[in-house]
This record gives sequence, C-alpha cells and structure tokens, in this order.
Amino acid sequence: MDYNDNFTCALSGVEAPDEIILPDEFADDLGLMPVGWTRIEMHRRLPNPEYAEVQQVKQGIISATLQQLPKGEQASSSRAIEIQVAAQFAQLEAAISPFLNLKEVIYLAPPELDPALADEFFDIRDRLGLPIPEGDEDEDEDEDEDEEDEAATDSAEEADEGAEEPASEASAKASDDESPKGASA
Repeated sequence: MDYNDNFTCALSGVEAPDEIILPDEFADDLGLMPVGWTRIEMHRRLPNPEYAEVQQVKQGIISATLQQLPKGEQASSSRAIEIQVAAQFAQLEAAISPFLNLKEVIYLAPPELDPALADEFFDIRDRLGLPIPEGDEDEDEDEDEDEEDEAATDSAEEADEGAEEPASEASAKASDDESPKGASA
C-alpha cells in the first residue's frame, strides 16, 4: 500500500495543514488522509506496447520460417513452428504483462472550505452519477432557498392579513343573510 502524505487538493491547490493530517497510529487504507478530505483513485488498463512487440517478433519468425519451406509442407508444419517459437519466447512472455495498469491518486479538500470548491465538488459528483450525500449540499443554494422561502412567507403573511378583514366582514354578511327573513332581534 502506498501512502501519499502530500495532501494537495486537485481542484483548488490547497494543501492540508500539518496539524490536520492524521498521526501515524491512525493510518489505515486511506493512509493519513485528513478528516473531510476525499481520495479519488483512477485505474486504467492499457495494452503493453512491449508485449505487442514480442507478439510481432514471434509472428515474423513464424512467417519467415514458413516461407523457407516448400509450399506443400507449409500447412502441415505451421503448428509445429508456432509451438517452437512459443517455447523460445515463453520465458520472456512470462516476464512481460500484456497490460499496463495505471493508477492515479488525487485528493480533494473538504467542500465546506470554499463555496466555489463545493460547487465544483458536487458538480463532479453529479456528472459521474454519484449521489450527493444528505446534508452536504451546497450551502449557497440552501441560503438562497431560505431567503426565497422567507420572502414568500412574508408576502403570504401580508396577503393573509389584508385578506382577513374582508373575509370576516363577508362572513358577517353571510350570517346576516342566513337569518330567517322577517325575524328581528
């Protein structure tokens, strides 16, 4: 397991201060990564060009050897030549992987540090199809929604206050209309 103790945010360039990096006794699968930071590992498999070159050399030797044989013997000798060439290259092929496995590790600072960082952090999660954890949504959006809610509530209360007086007058008129005609109090 490799640990990268240089915790630098790939989005903002912010470095984790030494005092928030975990002490050695708390090292785990994430190393000494500070609380709140995010580690992203990207693994990519690519064909190994060295392995492909070995395959080309093997095919070239097989083709060259078959061309030296008379045409009638080429078909019957083809498999035997392939086995001989494979045996010659077996040790080399065992030492070379057919793939190059690349691994990249980056860190992201806690999104709570900066609203711009939070916007980018949650945008990346959204684009990758990752859920946004409850309570971690952008604080700016929450503040904007709160302000809009307060403004809507204030407007509704003002409208209700103005509407209450005519409504009570209307209900008084309605109760007068419901009283039997001709009856007087």
